[in-house]
Amino acid sequence: MKAALEFFNKAILYDKSNTKALKNRGNTLAKLERFQEAKADYFKILDILPNDGGTMMNLGNIMHQTGEVEKACQYWQKALNNGYNDAQKMITKYCKK
Repeated sequence: MKAALEFFNKAILYDKSNTKALKNRGNTLAKLERFQEAKADYFKILDILPNDGGTMMNLGNIMHQTGEVEKACQYWQKALNNGYNDAQKMITKYCKK
């Protein structure tokens, strides 16, 4: 994963608005449990693409993993509202009705 991070870092250094590289780096950081860094990348994506349901889903997943269930549910709901239908599974499983 270290090589992947280096690749994504270079891509982002070249183009700070490369949302694909930001998302891939965020995903890699999340797998490494470097959640704060992953969240920072996802928030950068939302600055560029404010309606990106996949990024909202990823943020919800990180919030859930770090024990912030209420925030996770909020991000999953935003993901669902922006067309990311897989978020419904997480909402049903983890969020109060």
